[in-house]
Amino acid sequence: AFVVTDSQAVLNVCEQTPESIPVTTFSIQMAFSKSDLVEMARGAAMLEFLRPGDKVMVCETCSHHPQPDDIGRKKIPRWLAKKVGGELDVDVVVGKDFPADLTPYRVILQCGGCVVTRRHMLSRVAAAVAQGVPMTNYGVAISYLQGVLPRALQLHPEAFEAYRQARELLARKNP
Repeated sequence: AFVVTDSQAVLNVCEQTPESIPVTTFSIQMAFSKSDLVEMARGAAMLEFLRPGDKVMVCETCSHHPQPDDIGRKKIPRWLAKKVGGELDVDVVVGKDFPADLTPYRVILQCGGCVVTRRHMLSRVAAAVAQGVPMTNYGVAISYLQGVLPRALQLHPEAFEAYRQARELLARKNP
């Protein structure tokens, strides 16, 4: 009925899967079940409007031992820098270190939150929304960066619509 893949394989899986079969990622499904996928999709619209030097926060809720090519600390910032044409000012926060003032950031990239509760994730989303800072998660961001976000959100049309509307609004504000 549909395919769920790892975020890092989403482009390859989309290319190999017939268009008639929806494709999503584990991380997008985590956002659907443990967070607010509509807000995460809405937040992803900001990725298109980042510019070199913009301040971005990467949030990891667990305190895992980072690998040399860590997804949140290395790969996503590198892919974003390539997309925007220059380096971004990236802060990484880990565990419970979530700043009270989020306004210095153009966008927040949140991990899937597999080690915390839905309530914990929703409180982070609420803080970002209250302060007007777009927030997305790793899987939504990776699908955007791979150029397959519309397809990766096929199972969640309300999330895709939120992304589309936010993108249109941002395009009017950032000609």
